[in-house]
Amino acid sequence: MLDIRRTIGLLMVLSFGCGDEEMATPSPDYVSAFYTGVFALEVGAFDRADASLSRALIMEPDEPAAWANRGVLRLRRGDYEGAAKDLETARSLMPESGDIVMLQGLVERSRGQSDAAIAFFEEAAQQGLVKARYALMKEVERRGGAGSEDEVWAQLEVLIRQVPDNPALWLERARQAGKRDDEEALRASVEKLGEWAEGWPDAARVQLRGLQGEMEGGSEVAVQAMFLHNVLLRDPMYRRALDALIVPAERLGDPIVEFLKFNAPQAMPAPADLDMHFEPEPVVGLEGSDWQVLKPFWSKEEVGVVAASASQVWGAEGIALDFPDVSEMGGMLTVDWNNDFALDLALVGAEGFRLFRRAEDGGIEDVTDSIGLDGEEIAGVWGADVEMDGDVDFVLGRSTGPPLVLQNNGDGSFVAQELFGNVDGLRGFVWVDCDGDGDPDAAMLDREGQLIEAINERAGVFTPGAKKAVNGVALSAGDLDRDGRLERVVVDRDGTVMAVSQGEMRTLIQGDSTAGPDPLLIADLDNNGALDLVFGKRAFLASEEAYHALDLQARVTGVADLTGDGRLDLLGISDADEALQLVNRGDLAYHWQAIRPVGGRAFGDGRINALGLGAEVELRSGAFYQKQVVMDPVVHFGLGTYTGADLVRIVWPNGMPQVEFDLEVDQVARAVQRLKGSCPWVFAHNGSEMVFVTDFLWRSPLGMRINAQVVAGIDQTEDWVKVRGDQLIAQNGVYDIRITGELWETHFVDWVSLVAVDHPEGTAIFVDERFARVAPSLEIYATTQPRSFAVVKDDRGRDVTDRVRARDGQYVDTFGRGIYQGVTREHYVEVTVGDEVPREGPLWLVGQGWIHPTDSSINVALGQGSHPPPQGLSLHVFDGADWRVAHPDLGFPAGKRKTVLIDLSGVFPRDVPRKFRLQTNLEIYWDRLAWAVPLEDSVMTVQSVPLARAQLRYRGFSQVAEADASSPEVPDYHALGGTSQMWRDLVGYYTRYGDVEPLLTQVDDRYAIVNAGDEIQLLFVALPDPGELVRDFVLKGDGWVKDGDYNTAFSTTVLPLPAHGVLSYDRVPATLEDDPVFKRNAEDWQRFHTRYVTPDWFDRALRNDRP
Repeated sequence: MLDIRRTIGLLMVLSFGCGDEEMATPSPDYVSAFYTGVFALEVGAFDRADASLSRALIMEPDEPAAWANRGVLRLRRGDYEGAAKDLETARSLMPESGDIVMLQGLVERSRGQSDAAIAFFEEAAQQGLVKARYALMKEVERRGGAGSEDEVWAQLEVLIRQVPDNPALWLERARQAGKRDDEEALRASVEKLGEWAEGWPDAARVQLRGLQGEMEGGSEVAVQAMFLHNVLLRDPMYRRALDALIVPAERLGDPIVEFLKFNAPQAMPAPADLDMHFEPEPVVGLEGSDWQVLKPFWSKEEVGVVAASASQVWGAEGIALDFPDVSEMGGMLTVDWNNDFALDLALVGAEGFRLFRRAEDGGIEDVTDSIGLDGEEIAGVWGADVEMDGDVDFVLGRSTGPPLVLQNNGDGSFVAQELFGNVDGLRGFVWVDCDGDGDPDAAMLDREGQLIEAINERAGVFTPGAKKAVNGVALSAGDLDRDGRLERVVVDRDGTVMAVSQGEMRTLIQGDSTAGPDPLLIADLDNNGALDLVFGKRAFLASEEAYHALDLQARVTGVADLTGDGRLDLLGISDADEALQLVNRGDLAYHWQAIRPVGGRAFGDGRINALGLGAEVELRSGAFYQKQVVMDPVVHFGLGTYTGADLVRIVWPNGMPQVEFDLEVDQVARAVQRLKGSCPWVFAHNGSEMVFVTDFLWRSPLGMRINAQVVAGIDQTEDWVKVRGDQLIAQNGVYDIRITGELWETHFVDWVSLVAVDHPEGTAIFVDERFARVAPSLEIYATTQPRSFAVVKDDRGRDVTDRVRARDGQYVDTFGRGIYQGVTREHYVEVTVGDEVPREGPLWLVGQGWIHPTDSSINVALGQGSHPPPQGLSLHVFDGADWRVAHPDLGFPAGKRKTVLIDLSGVFPRDVPRKFRLQTNLEIYWDRLAWAVPLEDSVMTVQSVPLARAQLRYRGFSQVAEADASSPEVPDYHALGGTSQMWRDLVGYYTRYGDVEPLLTQVDDRYAIVNAGDEIQLLFVALPDPGELVRDFVLKGDGWVKDGDYNTAFSTTVLPLPAHGVLSYDRVPATLEDDPVFKRNAEDWQRFHTRYVTPDWFDRALRNDRP
């Protein structure tokens, strides 16, 4: 949200500039194009942003904000000339706009034109823009020169008058006062800082005391002030203060999210449809008068009903079960628990808990006996993917005592656990993110009506919060105020409805009668864009001012669009226990968007439960923002007067974000299967352009889970990869290599080196790029040129020789897909060696291809139940009668475009045809299988290539593409997909941008800490031409990678810091100052690691609360 001073100033400028002219109202198509462009830019969809903004400019070329925003897009793409041109056009349309002038200054600063940037910042500052004046001050200081110190101070004093209550500004004043030896100003500044110190972290208060002891001024004070600034970056209040002053380096410039010449579009819900009503109708097939619970039951084509009477359960798709007295609260759950994309059923009633699944013939079958819950007295059942491994678990509320969690093992079996021990008699449960860290938490009501929030620490561990005595009888959750935070909503025994968020509670509706055991439903009944509440026999229609009560003719137990008209209907029980559907009738024809989230494919993925339960869905229509959590197969948004959704972002239950444009009403949104973690990527300049080589540092994943109990240790942190000579060609006397972080990962890069390998024509050199329990030797091998084997077949006898004859991107893919990404059925390729291959002497198998990897969450899922564990490559040799194992565990290719070297020397028996098999159950895709004879090291000349420069900088994210389902994702360096924060980044200190050479020259635990979107540019001094020899290269590195997977150990934070010699990653992170690596190298957090990253911009990419 804009600063109020800035907003007032802007309105004054507009009023002066437009006189008495009435501002025009743009067409809905223009509003859609403009806002689609703005927020496509913010979620990193550059191509869509460009298309939408350009379309808006064609429709209405006189709106300066659209020109300015396309200028921001071009700035982020590095097209400075294009950005300057668009911004100049924007300025010609509104010369008085300080926002536009500020952006012009940012363009000039980005392309190194300091004087021009200062001129623009100064002009924008005259319009009252705080960020412009702060940028002016910092750029004047950076440029330096005569009088710069006085100019900086003058601008700072103006800022202090503009924003007197900003601690970041007062700390900057203390730093500048120290530089000027102005003891009086220093004392005043430090004294002012003391007003905020009480809420600071302990380390910051210690640092402040150090600053208070340096009152004589001088450079030491400035240094101490910077140290305090660095420590304070972890404090949310301080970061908010800083956000009010700066444009982060990663963002380059902020788009203008409001029209400058047109009337602002609707940013609030439309008026509630106060004349709407519900017409009761009997539910066909549910005659009689002993019904207790009705729920919607979705199929692929339509929505039906499932209902419980005093003696049976009856419903859609042939459900007919004898089951007495289903519990009114939490007694019936429709959910797909076995990921077959069909709803199953869980019941709680007089016979306890019963679980059913869809049978192959379309019927429904009872599988409760396989669970073994003898004698458990259960009050309710709820569904949640508790350990976030891609399937729905069950949370059972016992009548008394702690809840029981049935861990779904993914193979039809379950394991009973107690994870919420401080809850006595669970009566209400919702699975939503309570603390804003991305993963869902458990909010619960106990039998005493107390609200308990158990915070998800990931990997199936929860920290219980304090109990709130709310006297609650019903619990649900929703983003009622559209701020992007999901509130827990409670109804108490007096009928009062309260919302809880961020530790605060507010009353929504004052109760006037005793509330019974009815579910609380949250949905937009009138499609005005505000979430309404339904409880018992009343609905409460939301508007901006209040909730408007609407009496109903049934006690409501379910909500869905039963008639297909886009208005949500209700299911309930009349006073006479009749089953009714309450058909929604209204006067205002508001619009709606229904979305069906689907979690990927039935096979080959397995990362997300089939119907996306627990996903968060955000929707933008013009200036209007909404968010819902997936609790049912269909997510229904009311749009008010907007005719459609401009864009939708789904953050799936595994944390993977996905953006959809142009969704049709009631459209399926299927999860896209792409990697969220796969180590940093290496690009090299081939003389014409940057080309992708491979991924790097694959051998040392931090916190990777083998299963729910075991975290993999780190045996080897060093990694070598080959860079072909045609991929790396010197330009202007240097070899140019880029290492980019582009996935949901933090990289700790400790050492990087490049060696050149010159060898004769007709020979080849390789590095064994395998990941294995026993790591392959880090050596460079010289061989003859690889040649093809005689025949290669798959395990079904199909000839795939041509597929593996050359390294051409044609992969063997005949093994199908398993339930989970990365693991399939056991399979092999069978190789007939051929008579051309020497029988005597050493012999190598040269295998080239890629692996589709698992991740921590998949490994957790595989570790449950009866799933076969991942099995690396094993080598089997034919002995004339049978196959024997020659090498049982060879590992697998360590990523994309990798080479494995396997020694075949002496493995074949004499006097039998030479055949071998490479066997595994992993998704390994072979591009080439060949043989080569190793040569003496003397044929190679290996020489180190001197490092000339190492720079860390922000770049953004490459567009990726895969040729087909058999091919890896390959990034295009020159097609930048976006620069906005793409992932929920791990929180902590990262290396500041600039020179990082001192951190990369030796293995010493002094590393560059690299985030997603960052790039290390390495320039190496070109060596003399090798003459008649062929030159290839080997890139060497040492370090670690930690991904953000919810089941990776400590995946929320950069801490704990890795170190050589520490093979396990199980040390619980405390504060930075307590970390052993920090203690050894504390100065690095003053000189290098001064950039603090949070996922704030990811969280609010589509929201309206912008600094």
